[in-house]
Amino acid sequence: MELYLCSAFRNERLNTHIIAILEKGGYTIYSPARDTEQNDFYLQNLKAIDNSDIVLAVLDYTGRDFCFEIGYAIAKRKDIIPITTNKTITEKRSMLYPSLRNPINLTTLISELILRGA
Repeated sequence: MELYLCSAFRNERLNTHIIAILEKGGYTIYSPARDTEQNDFYLQNLKAIDNSDIVLAVLDYTGRDFCFEIGYAIAKRKDIIPITTNKTITEKRSMLYPSLRNPINLTTLISELILRGA
C-alpha cells in the first residue's frame, strides 16, 4: 500500500512522527520533504500521487502547494484522509476545503487505514 503525505514543510516534527508510525506499521509512505529532489519537484510529487493508493492531507499548515496537490489527488480520484492536531482547524478548514470534511487526529489514523483495507 502506497501512501502520499501531503503536508507543509512547517509540519516537520509532525511529518516525522507520522512517517515513523506508518513505516513501523509496514506502510510505504512518500513524503516530498524527505523523498523529492529539488529539481523538477512538481513532476516528482505528481508522479508520487499517481502511484499512491491513499493521500494523507495534514491540515495544520497549508499553502498553494498543498491546495494544488490535493486538487490533483481529487482529480485523480484518490482516497484522501485529512489529518489534524488542531481542533479548531476542523471548523475553519472544512469551509475552505469542503472535500476534506471531518479530519481525524493522529491516534485514529491507523484505524482508518485498517478500515480502508490499507
